[in-house]
Amino acid sequence: MKKYYICVLAFMVVVASIYPSIVNADKVLFFTPTRITMDDSSKVKVMSITNLSNISRAYKISFQDQVMTPEGVTASVDNFEYSAKRMLRFVPRNFVLKPGERQTIRIMMRVRPNTTEGEYHTHIRFLEDVSKRHKINPKKPGESASIAAPIAYEALIPAIISHGNINTKINMKSAKLFKGSKKNNYKINLILSRQGNGQGTAYIDTNYVAPNGKETIVTPRRTVYIYRELSERKKDYNFTLPAGLPKGGSIKVSLYDNTENDAVPVKELTFKLK
Repeated sequence: MKKYYICVLAFMVVVASIYPSIVNADKVLFFTPTRITMDDSSKVKVMSITNLSNISRAYKISFQDQVMTPEGVTASVDNFEYSAKRMLRFVPRNFVLKPGERQTIRIMMRVRPNTTEGEYHTHIRFLEDVSKRHKINPKKPGESASIAAPIAYEALIPAIISHGNINTKINMKSAKLFKGSKKNNYKINLILSRQGNGQGTAYIDTNYVAPNGKETIVTPRRTVYIYRELSERKKDYNFTLPAGLPKGGSIKVSLYDNTENDAVPVKELTFKLK
């Protein structure tokens, strides 16, 4: 069975104005793991959440579906064909965390017998209930009131379910190289394709090939995710060639579908530099 997982980190959204005693938004909660992956042989997962802020916080948990556009931007939707939220349950649904306190969330997978084989995804949503902020953070004697318009913290943790046999193929449909405005600066436009009943993960290497065949790494390996609802995904990136490379070489773009050391490229394209 071949699986592709979305590696997406939790992200935060500020939904009100500044609250004086809050720490930086990216230091409010600590999650482990930062994504949930489940299949028919692993139907229960446990997530741990720690409150890193200096105040007590109340949270509500729900599901939020996110779909991807061909440009790689995700957008919230009420539901979609490959949603996993109807296959997941979790406990508890609400909890309060004091500063430094940790909460364990139990996530359970339940797939109906007639469910089509494939991968499904959603996001687990942690939304702070700011209406309880005053109650769970009572003012101490002699302390002036500081809560006026609190910030609500939201985090979305990706959850991916694999049911049955998963068969997904990726390919590089096209690639174009453009010269940038600055010296040794270039831009590559890629169109990647995905086929099958799973989500795709593409790994892109960009190397400079000298006239004698010696290769120099130009960029770190890039990971590009292709949600199951997409058949094609666009990816653009810029890079600058290192100084001192011999002239007359080429740029080679290689696509892999795994990160094994002996992985064979799915496809390679070479662009002769002028």
